[in-house]
Amino acid sequence: MPTTIEKFLGQRLGLKNIIDRFVSKIEEASDEDDDIQFQALIEKLEEKVACLLVHNDKILSLTDADAAPEEMVEAEEYTFDVEVKLRRYKQRLQRPNIGITDAADLLSHASGSGRCFFRTGLSYFVPTKFSKN
Repeated sequence: MPTTIEKFLGQRLGLKNIIDRFVSKIEEASDEDDDIQFQALIEKLEEKVACLLVHNDKILSLTDADAAPEEMVEAEEYTFDVEVKLRRYKQRLQRPNIGITDAADLLSHASGSGRCFFRTGLSYFVPTKFSKN
């Protein structure tokens, strides 16, 4: 019978496989594809990433001290890569006339324009005006 950590590791592997499939489906989507379908894929991807984060925390809490640093790095690298892709996909939804690969360029161009970006969850908020208080 598998231990608790083995069970969580197996579930996390399953989540990573599901996430990778959603990423593939999104990246294969053309600009002509239905935005509703694209949005649904993004929402499912966000849901699976949230589950993955929970599993990462559970696995880390059950990992012995010697293996914890390696576990942390592995979990963070994968999660970071997926979150970057997720931001690109959301950017494509906000600006349907750009392709998925162009969304990364959009962020770099906008950041050079003197505008401030504030991180809010898995997306960025770009204020148009600043108020003085």
